[in-house]
Amino acid sequence: MNYTPPASLVSGAISIGGTVGRWAFGTAALTSGIGTIATGLGTVISAVAQPIGANIGLGTITGFQYDPSLATSGSIIFRGMTAAAAFSANATVSWTAFGV
Repeated sequence: MNYTPPASLVSGAISIGGTVGRWAFGTAALTSGIGTIATGLGTVISAVAQPIGANIGLGTITGFQYDPSLATSGSIIFRGMTAAAAFSANATVSWTAFGV
């Protein structure tokens, strides 16, 4: 799953260690429990995610691992974690990324 947010989601100025940075946020559906999100940032410095869902059960994604391997291209990879197994369930993720 690859998701590109509208440009209007990339906004705000922040300080990252004294360097002017930006932040981006949004939601995305991860149909296989893993997904790459193009944030609109030049480089991602850090990112966080939370699952969005009405039903919490054994096969429900309850958290995410952040894979920074595409950070220098402005993208983030999230892998959903469940109590039973990783990366297998559908999920909607609410994400926030900070970068330059």
